[in-house]
Amino acid sequence: MEIKNNYIEQKWIAAHFDFTPDCDRNAKTAYQKSIIEIVLKDGQYAAHDKYSMTSSQGTYTLEGSRLTMTSEQGKVHQYKITELGKREARVEVLNDPNLLAVELVSL
Repeated sequence: MEIKNNYIEQKWIAAHFDFTPDCDRNAKTAYQKSIIEIVLKDGQYAAHDKYSMTSSQGTYTLEGSRLTMTSEQGKVHQYKITELGKREARVEVLNDPNLLAVELVSL
């Protein structure tokens, strides 16, 4: 699937999480209570969790359907976009011990 930056550059909210079998209960609870907003624009990203009041910023690259987000602290998050609509997306999480996939909606 070929995806262009202008299709993903908007404000997203993480609406649903699919967890790995090894994800512990505390991590699941934290994800389920979170309200995570992610803004992608001009190769930059900003993410904010309104529940934990944590934020992350950095750069992103899009290669085919693979989205790589690198924080200013050097932490790398990788996703594969499996579905992309005008107002919703589903991404497979490639390098997280707790998450398999995330459903996103745009505002």
